[in-house]
Amino acid sequence: MSRLGVFFSKAICLFLVFCLSLPGAAFAQQAPLILGIHPFLSSTELYKRFSPLVEYLGKQMNVPVTLKIASSYDAHLEAIGKQEVDIAFLGPAPYVKLTERFGKVPLLAAYETNGSRTFRGVIVVSRESQFTAIPQLQGKRFAFGDPNSTMSHLVPRAMLLEKGVDVKQLAKYEFLTNHENIALGVLAGNFEAGAMKDDIFKQYEPQGLRALAISGSYPDHLFVARLGLPAATVHGLQKALLALKDSDEGRRLLTGLQKSLTALVLPRDADYDNLRSTMAALAKAGIAQ
Repeated sequence: MSRLGVFFSKAICLFLVFCLSLPGAAFAQQAPLILGIHPFLSSTELYKRFSPLVEYLGKQMNVPVTLKIASSYDAHLEAIGKQEVDIAFLGPAPYVKLTERFGKVPLLAAYETNGSRTFRGVIVVSRESQFTAIPQLQGKRFAFGDPNSTMSHLVPRAMLLEKGVDVKQLAKYEFLTNHENIALGVLAGNFEAGAMKDDIFKQYEPQGLRALAISGSYPDHLFVARLGLPAATVHGLQKALLALKDSDEGRRLLTGLQKSLTALVLPRDADYDNLRSTMAALAKAGIAQ
């Protein structure tokens, strides 16, 4: 090789080393953090809501972050337990099941909606229906969500039992894929009633839904980290999530996740004890979870 060729080879090598030393190149080389989500809404809606958060966390952590939507609630729990995702967003009942099955995990942040750490479930009917009380649903068609869902199955199931209605007394019941499908099923007349969390009810109330019964308050959704994630990473993620309420950009991200979301706050495992009691009562009544 000529001297000129050697010179250019060395120059190219030096240029590549320089490029790889740039922050963006280091960012690209790092293994991504995976944020896992349970399918409580359609995939399109979940990508729309969570993609800005993924981008924000990537910038704050200087590590690429990718979004993974599980095929089911059970698949989501398995992915967390097997450490196939680094960050997980999940509902309160799946969180309780997660701790029972795999033990405690690092808690990052929990939803605060309209200044409250809790949320409610709603049993809905169409606005034109004549139903005024839960016992009137005997012999009718009911739409639940995923069997592991807090507000589209477990809590409303307890509400039905409290009023003397077992699912065996319904004309039929089905488990639909998400809260939106429940709302649409009731609006379309495929079901006389269904169950969903309060913010989805409020979204579809103007289209013709009416609340038949509202649950008590339960702790809201939360973000957790996988076991084994470095402590510095856990701390950085928690700091980034809790800081969202402190900037205009952050508050836009919060309302993009859910219109009523006012902050992400520090959760405590003990916050979920009242839900554990409800789930224990359901188990005692022979209801599989």
